[in-house]
Amino acid sequence: MIKNPFYILYFRQGAELCFWFSLLNLLFTFPLILGQVLRLRSVFWPFNPQLLKPLLDLTQSGFLILLEVSIPLAFLFAVIITVRRWISQGLYLAWSSVGGAAQTLLIPIFTLSIPCVLTIGYCTHKLTPQKIVQARTQAESLLQNRWRSIVPALIRNQVFSVNGEQHSSVDFLQSTWLFKSQIDQGLSEGLVNTELVSQFNLYSCDQVNHSCLSAWWTTVDELESSIILHDLELFHEQKHVHIEKLKFHRPPLQLDRIHKTFGPPNSLQTPKLKKGNVHHRFIAQKRSALSLSPIPFALLGAYLGLQFTLPVVLIGAGALLGINFGLLRSLELLARADYISPEFAAWAPISILLLMSFLIWFKLARLSPSSFI
Repeated sequence: MIKNPFYILYFRQGAELCFWFSLLNLLFTFPLILGQVLRLRSVFWPFNPQLLKPLLDLTQSGFLILLEVSIPLAFLFAVIITVRRWISQGLYLAWSSVGGAAQTLLIPIFTLSIPCVLTIGYCTHKLTPQKIVQARTQAESLLQNRWRSIVPALIRNQVFSVNGEQHSSVDFLQSTWLFKSQIDQGLSEGLVNTELVSQFNLYSCDQVNHSCLSAWWTTVDELESSIILHDLELFHEQKHVHIEKLKFHRPPLQLDRIHKTFGPPNSLQTPKLKKGNVHHRFIAQKRSALSLSPIPFALLGAYLGLQFTLPVVLIGAGALLGINFGLLRSLELLARADYISPEFAAWAPISILLLMSFLIWFKLARLSPSSFI
């Protein structure tokens, strides 16, 4: 049981700050996550239960990507709300009247900013890229397998013209089997490496009508909106059709939507980012710089809440967010255009905030009791 009144005060303030931080973080991330799910729905449509897990995994990865923004944002406003509530209850006034320093009561706020820093740093440098790769790989694999399962239906709608005669595949396609095997990509025509790729063999036979169909393709033949079949054979009692290559269109997988959000550099852990790439260098530095933002937000948010009215507080919070995110984005564009170094672009905004918080820390010591009325 906590008996020391100072510890009770610290515990109450820390508990209230955690409550507002959790609530605001949820409120900030939920609309963004919902928007991401709606944006991906066309990729996963028509939906089936097998796609539920990769969709949830991609949603989880999107949530982790947003943490580097949502945690500092939620922490800043949680600090402001907590401080203003304590002012309205007269706790800061009573504490200052007996000689207590405002800095002392801000110890819980500053202390709770440290776990936020560690969480952002761990997620951005390691956990988020790892989860992104797992979710994206699984989603792409299931989407490709779903598409391959409808290849017989796509062939069913084809009409082939051989030697002036029209042949419909409907006459040949009844029961269909699709087999997958591994081949040496180096043995494929036009390829020079030795990576393994998948080959898919399609067989269809109708014993009643004595007709068969066979063809094969590899992952190399799977284009964004088309597929190339090799050695398409149509057998019938009175017909035999052989087509060396057949290319026909298919609905696009729209994997570019997944790659745009869940591709590099977001999917690369910091040690794997390319040092020769300006964008990758900026991302590596930004991950470290943004993870420190809860520290200045703790002190600057507390000072805003202690000293100013609500309209001024909101304007000040907007200015802090503008420096941390808006200025960071502007400097990123300049760095990618080679006007400034990526290291300067990533660290300049957080350096400004840390300098401001350093000055504010000493200013808090000179606040009088009348400041909290």
